[in-house]
Parts: sequence; C-alpha cells; structure tokens
Amino acid sequence: MTIVNSYQQIAESLLARPLTPDDGFSLKLLREVERRLAKKLPEPLISLYSTIGRLPQFMSAFQLFALPEQLYYEQDLLIFLEENEGVCYWGVDDQLNVFQCEENYDRYDLKLTLAEFLQIILYYQVAQSAEYVYCSNLLDQELAPLYQEDNWQLVVNQDDLVIYHLKTYLIWFFKDEDGEVLDDIVYFVSLLEIPQQMITKYVLEEL
Repeated sequence: MTIVNSYQQIAESLLARPLTPDDGFSLKLLREVERRLAKKLPEPLISLYSTIGRLPQFMSAFQLFALPEQLYYEQDLLIFLEENEGVCYWGVDDQLNVFQCEENYDRYDLKLTLAEFLQIILYYQVAQSAEYVYCSNLLDQELAPLYQEDNWQLVVNQDDLVIYHLKTYLIWFFKDEDGEVLDDIVYFVSLLEIPQQMITKYVLEEL
C-alpha cells in the first residue's frame, strides 16, 4: 500500500483549516513518555500525536487511540489503539509491523506497516463518525466518471474497505467477495456541511 498523504495533510483537508500547535501534544511530553517506557516511540506515532493528537475527530471519534500517558507494552508490542467496544486492540512491534490483538492474547499480523495502518485508521475514523452523513443513490459505474471529473483521490483500498477523498469529503463503502459494493450502499460524509451543489450532483440522501 502507498502512503498518500501525511497526517497533517489529511487533517487540514478534512477540517478545512491549518493545524495549530494546540492540536497536538508537545514533543517534550512525548519524550517523557519515552522515558517512562524506557524505549523510543515509533516515528509515525510521534508524528501522529504531535500534529493531531488532541483532535477527537481523528483520535477518539470511533476507535480509541491511547493518550500518550496510556501507551504501554504487552510483551513485545506497543499498544496504542483500542476497538470502540473493547473487542480487540492494536499494537506495533519494533519493526513497525501492526498486529490486531484479542483479549485471549491471540494476535494477527495485519501485514501493514504502522504508517500505512495509521493512514487507514484516520480516514476510517472520519468515515464512521462524520457529522454530515449521506448515501449516494448513484450506482458504482455512475460514480466512476465523477471520481475522475472531480479528481477524487483513492486513499484506502484495503481488504473490503474503499475510501475516496476530495477536499472535506469522503466517499466510502465496503466491498463484497466479488469486489462489488456491499449492499449497494455508498456513503458520502464530511465533517463540514455539504453544499446543495454536491448533494444534487451525487444524488445524496441524508441518513
């Protein structure tokens, strides 16, 4: 998988504003965490926490990122993210490979680097919890030319999840085993109000 955008680019585009130092945690605090853990934090996590670590839209709106003081090691994994119902959690090893962990200590290698996984999660946080949520009544083959016309960017295509990004908008859906849109539901979401022009063009129905 290719890393498309930095965490700052993702956040600034979806929020439609520049980030400020108050949106992240200070490097001083993160160094204190490293002293507590007696290990260096992975650079992708330092980048994440220092740029957008205080923004709930990305850190706690759906899955729950640990606060810096909550980071801990379980055997060889640094645990940094918990599923919203506590069913599972995610950790990273010293080679920056991400594992999904169960409460019975079973773990599964996701075959993703930490940077790749974080990009997916940031987009998925907004996809699942955006304030403005619509579905498109256009078929996948009708959306395809609009992706090209409006220069949508394919930012996630992992397993059964597909997410496109344009300005403050995301279009996302799950795929079935045949690669088709699952249940013919395509979501169109944004953290900001969606203008009528886009509602009309993409034949959106509010959910």
